[in-house]
Amino acid sequence: MTKLLPTLAVILAGLTVPAWAQDRITIGMVEQPPYATLTADGSWTGMAPTLWRLIAERENVDYDIVPIAYRDVADALDGGRIDVAGPVYATAEIERAVDLTLPFHTSTLGLAAPQRSEILSVVRGFASIEFLRLVLTMSVLLLIVGGIVWLVERRRNEDQFSRKPLQGLGDGFWWAGVTLTTIGYGDKAPITTLGRTVAMLWMMVGLAVSAALTAAIVTLAGAEASNLRSQIADKDVGVVSNSTSERFLRGREANIIIYSDMESMLDALEEGEDIEMAAGANLVLRDALRREGHSFTVEETQLDPIMVGFATAEGSPLRDAMNRALLAALSDESGWDIVSRYVDE
Repeated sequence: MTKLLPTLAVILAGLTVPAWAQDRITIGMVEQPPYATLTADGSWTGMAPTLWRLIAERENVDYDIVPIAYRDVADALDGGRIDVAGPVYATAEIERAVDLTLPFHTSTLGLAAPQRSEILSVVRGFASIEFLRLVLTMSVLLLIVGGIVWLVERRRNEDQFSRKPLQGLGDGFWWAGVTLTTIGYGDKAPITTLGRTVAMLWMMVGLAVSAALTAAIVTLAGAEASNLRSQIADKDVGVVSNSTSERFLRGREANIIIYSDMESMLDALEEGEDIEMAAGANLVLRDALRREGHSFTVEETQLDPIMVGFATAEGSPLRDAMNRALLAALSDESGWDIVSRYVDE
């Protein structure tokens, strides 16, 4: 028993040593605006460095921040050149090489496209083959319903539904259209029992037809033009090389065009020759548009959630310490203020 005491003492001592016990922590910061940006004077701004400073102040940790390329994160952590890296996208590939902390932000896929004139969209929609097909289909339906009512009413309701076939069909067509749109002028109405039965059935069926017609017209008029997700299919979509957006969109119906960085992709979208829209993490995409001065329409989808956090070497006790510190920071107003500051910009 006495031989086990020294061993137990060592184990207990190891459990009670704080994870921050080393003299100084080296943070490898990856420049990925707006999560982390290296300014001209050598200081770091963004969500990740600001959160880290809050953690370091609370935990009384001394640290150094050094710049590092994203591709070098795993080797630098494994070789001990840095202790913590961030911001890091939580992907299966990088998780196999490092330990990831809890995310401090989750972004989703954003889609950017040039702004379009709403008036031109409406005109283009009404001038389309689809709209002409819709008008013809509705005309045939109204003619059929109007014809049925005319056949029933023409003998006992000649004042409103003429016995003359051409004029009578016109009367029935007009009545069916007015009833469908619920305008109800009241200038024509069936008076026979069978005619009123047909009219009641048409009113009930017309509710569904009217709803479908309204939805179709709104779509053709371009009111849903901002829903870029529905327009990915068969489009030339720009993505940044090795990004989560590239992995997500690859194999889908979009034609992927790969660019080396966000700036060159947005420049290509501005020129409008090679791509029709650009895809990327929503927060990163919006920040790049703001910095580059582009005025594109951006839609945040619910697709491809991208979790952003820090990373430590595999088996490092710093991960547990970082997780506890991140939970504490993001559970109070100070941490949320930091996140909101960069999300709302």
